[in-house]
Amino acid sequence: MAISLRVLILEDDPADAELVVHALRQTGLEPDWVRVDTEEDYVRSLEPAPDIILADHRLPQFDSIRALARLQERGLDVPFLVVSGVIGEDLAVALMEQGAADFVLKDRLARLGTAVLRALERKRLRDEKQLAEQRLLASERRFRSLIEHGSDGIVLFSPKAEILYSSPSSLRILGYAPEELVGRNVLDITHPEDLASAHAQLNRLRVSSGGVVSGTRLVRHKDGSWRWLDWVGTNLLAEPDVQAIVVNYRDITERKQFEETLREKTVELEAAKAKDRFLATISHELRTPLNAIIGFTGTLLMKLAGPLTADQEKQLKVIQTSSRHLLSLINDLLDLAKIESGKVQITPEGVVCQSVVLEVIAALSPLAESKGLELLSEVPTIEITLQTDHRALTQILLNLTNNALKFTEKGRVTLALERIRDDGRPRIAFRVTDTGAGIRPEDQARLFQAFERLGTSATARQEGAGLGLHISQKLANLLGGEIGVTSTYGQGSTFTLLLEG
Repeated sequence: MAISLRVLILEDDPADAELVVHALRQTGLEPDWVRVDTEEDYVRSLEPAPDIILADHRLPQFDSIRALARLQERGLDVPFLVVSGVIGEDLAVALMEQGAADFVLKDRLARLGTAVLRALERKRLRDEKQLAEQRLLASERRFRSLIEHGSDGIVLFSPKAEILYSSPSSLRILGYAPEELVGRNVLDITHPEDLASAHAQLNRLRVSSGGVVSGTRLVRHKDGSWRWLDWVGTNLLAEPDVQAIVVNYRDITERKQFEETLREKTVELEAAKAKDRFLATISHELRTPLNAIIGFTGTLLMKLAGPLTADQEKQLKVIQTSSRHLLSLINDLLDLAKIESGKVQITPEGVVCQSVVLEVIAALSPLAESKGLELLSEVPTIEITLQTDHRALTQILLNLTNNALKFTEKGRVTLALERIRDDGRPRIAFRVTDTGAGIRPEDQARLFQAFERLGTSATARQEGAGLGLHISQKLANLLGGEIGVTSTYGQGSTFTLLLEG
């Protein structure tokens, strides 16, 4: 179901505005939009406030910095995204620091929908946090009103903590009628984790005539649940008319729950920001040293620094192979993190499907030859062109074909391409078929889950983190397609990527 939202587009080129709207619809959004290109019309369009603002950086009368300032002057919390043809890194950083939610280049509109959804999600988190804060304040005002009208609970108990009197409000607060509490020890309904502090506070009250002690405590309700009580105790044992320790208490369970909700929303919002910072730095911090190790090892193996003994060459190859394996695992983890956080940029372009198939065959032929396997392609003679992301499509087919080679001990792997009709719709099908061991029916449902590593006894020790198929399915979904599998245990498997065509 399409997501409806009100969009204010600040753009002086109507054609560019139409492209922006098209990009939003491609992501499943249904914008109710209006385009303005003057400051006066822009300010007027802020009432009522739109759901999101998409602004070109430079317009004839003013720019995105001015537009963002005018929005903030009105105290409106509306996600503001800059959609511009050219924008420098310094300017982009300045806009983000000033409060812009994101920026998207006009030649990268494929990521606009993802950026909009991410900005709207952060707005939702901010709204929920603000609502939790408002509820917390309202709850505190309500509790103050209860105190002023004498609706708090009151208990009187002896130095030994035996309850001598309970006000009627105990029924409302704790579910106990007053007579059910009289004669009981107040510690009987105290949470076990609070007993030590309760004993200490009771001792302080006993020895301090006229003294006051306060705190919060978990107390058991009659229904078995636990309630947070805010209480104040006064030692009036020396008062002839009282001769008891008097405690006024009120239920603050709702406030505690609001505080926990507020804490969770704050943590969730900070986690979203931390994930963005992580993705911005982790690639450099992890990949750079590994690439250096692989590069220098390769140089040594080429014997450019001098001859090597057989043992030295063997050890260097172990280092090189292990480093490449670790780099592959890191790349998988980073790819997954980017996909989960919406950082993968999908850029549709005209892709000749036969060419992609041949690229994959060429890239993996050495692996097939090293295992004594045939690696075949089956493509139609009539050229098939598809509007899709070349990099993502290639990565999916590399993952599927590499998996097939990895789990096939003898025979062949075939990468086929064909145009089909699926439920009456034209589709492009890429099929990777192997003559491997096949997959048990009970294992097929888990194939595309993260960190799942399936295999027969002959293949169970294959290397990998179990992310290849999971990442491939995620990328297929981003391309508007899906991956399916058919397999007969003991006879091989076929993985099919279907894309709209």
